[in-house]
Amino acid sequence: MYLVSRRFNKGFTLIELIIVLSIVGLLLAVVAPISIKAVDKTEAKTELLTTTKWIKNIGFQAFIEQQNYALELNGNTLNLYSKPSNELIKTKTLESLKFTLQWVNFNANGFVSPQQINGHFRDQPLSISLELANEK
Repeated sequence: MYLVSRRFNKGFTLIELIIVLSIVGLLLAVVAPISIKAVDKTEAKTELLTTTKWIKNIGFQAFIEQQNYALELNGNTLNLYSKPSNELIKTKTLESLKFTLQWVNFNANGFVSPQQINGHFRDQPLSISLELANEK
């Protein structure tokens, strides 16, 4: 009889397993939303930085190719046109950035007009400077 009861004492009881799984589930319920918010915030910030860099690089591209460009910012869509032919070169759709209808012109010397664009980043007002002097 002593051997039989000792053999069954080697594992966990069902109650112990349920308690441990409940604690793990509770911790996941608290940590998961925080992690998801952090990932979303990081993706939004990455989108802001890559979009700003892309817009600034259009000026360099205009200078190198000696071509005039016009960038239309409307809602969450950016459309890049070649001037004077008005040929659509590229369209970029954004998730976290939104703009009111604005046009940014890049001349063949790489100069941009206007030098500042306004929009919203995750429903917060945003102003992006396109001046090269601000880069470090």
